[in-house]
Amino acid sequence: MSMAHSLEVRVPLLDHRIVEFAATVPFALKFKGGVSKYLAKHAVRDLLPKELLHQRKQGFAIPVHRWFREDLRAFFQELVLSKDARCGEYLNPGAVQSLLNGHTAHQEDYGHHLWAILMLEQWLRYVEATPTFASG
Repeated sequence: MSMAHSLEVRVPLLDHRIVEFAATVPFALKFKGGVSKYLAKHAVRDLLPKELLHQRKQGFAIPVHRWFREDLRAFFQELVLSKDARCGEYLNPGAVQSLLNGHTAHQEDYGHHLWAILMLEQWLRYVEATPTFASG
């Protein structure tokens, strides 16, 4: 998810000497002729196929559309559409059921909507169970 939003949260190079060296490399060698990571790509040009060195970045999307049609469908129904669902105070259960039905019938892709509803339900249960929030 971080990559989908252009955020770098991984530590790409763990050896401090490499990181320190990279900090000394002039920008012109890092980005040259419209090519990003120029120096790194130049260093491994004989080791990797050209196609790999010149391919565009690819994101990693989470498969929420599939999750709610398969893996999370029963869990979602048990948690969000149960009689003791906390989000029922804020959302129309019939409308939520319609979203799930439309999604599982492949009429629309409501995966991200269903994910947000599931996270709301989980958060409401967490807040209720946490003394700091419950006493508040």
